[in-house]
Amino acid sequence: MMKPCGMPNAECGMKFQANRCAPSLPLQPSAFNLQHSQPRRGVTLIELLITMTIMAIISAAILGTAAAAIEGAREKKTQSLIAKIHTLLMERYASYETRRIDVNPLITQAIDQWVSDTVAAASDKQLAFRNASIVRGQMIADARLLGVRELMKKEMPDRWDDVQYVPVLLTKPPALAETYYRRYQQIQSHPEAGTYQSAECLYMVIMMATGDGEARTLFSKQDIGDTDSDGAPEFLDGWGNPIRWLRWPSGVVSDLQPVNATGGRPSDVDHDPFDPYRRDALNVLTPDINLYPSVLKGAVQNNLRTRIQKATSANRTDLTAYRLVPFVYSHGPDGEATFKLPRPTDAPIDPYYETTDGFQAGDPVPDELDALKDNITNHLLEY
Repeated sequence: MMKPCGMPNAECGMKFQANRCAPSLPLQPSAFNLQHSQPRRGVTLIELLITMTIMAIISAAILGTAAAAIEGAREKKTQSLIAKIHTLLMERYASYETRRIDVNPLITQAIDQWVSDTVAAASDKQLAFRNASIVRGQMIADARLLGVRELMKKEMPDRWDDVQYVPVLLTKPPALAETYYRRYQQIQSHPEAGTYQSAECLYMVIMMATGDGEARTLFSKQDIGDTDSDGAPEFLDGWGNPIRWLRWPSGVVSDLQPVNATGGRPSDVDHDPFDPYRRDALNVLTPDINLYPSVLKGAVQNNLRTRIQKATSANRTDLTAYRLVPFVYSHGPDGEATFKLPRPTDAPIDPYYETTDGFQAGDPVPDELDALKDNITNHLLEY
């Protein structure tokens, strides 16, 4: 029989088998079936080193930027904290310009008794009374000025010695000073007590004497610590170090406490605001020191007269009264600040006292000025 294709059935089957069994032609390569002629090689040591170097450079850049950002944040935190402290301190500090000063009545009684005796012994009682009244006013003004400084020392201590100081001109210690003294008694037996006394006193003053009792709400837990674990907290800067202060930084030169072109202080044009009668000035008219009552006599001689006499003879305006601004400072990232901090015992209420070594509180150590360059303060220092 024939197939439709015109071939016999038997022959058609044979053709099919032959075609199925015949070897196929090799497939031609296509664009989807390309093979690499050589095996893939690995990464060389040079390529690895180059990659690692690039990664190290990038990492160093990132870490450097991060470190700079961290240091900047610490500095900003410290500046903000010191600015806050400065505002609170200055509000309290300025209040002493108008504060009532309770001078020991025994002093005024002794002065009044001297006036009465002088007038009684004079032949011209009217003239004697007029002259004695002038001298009385001068002595009372001296007593008030030293009383203001004594009150500031007791209510704004910058060391534990101030807390222990016993007033000689005031009628009695202020109530705030009694609170400070109780705090001092609680910590004095601790082996580390006094290590950071300036910073501890600063914290105590801010929390107890400023902000109308609301000062605590202005600071976070991160702002406060007790680095020596003596029970007296301190304000901490961005590096975790205590922030310190000087109440009367008479040796500091800054934008807030400038010097004249001659190097002296502007005491004539910017006198001590707590001394309205200019009892602490050059060429001030003063009574004979022997006319003062005994307690007032010693205070005037040690805290006013001796220094003014020295300033007059040496023509030194830096030893006369000028405006002082409390000095709040952080040691900065290096933890160093080389200020001279005298602790006078013979002139405890004299803000402008000069030590026997010839320096005032806050004077920088001349050979160590580099340690001060990174300090952060409420004054803009330039050395």
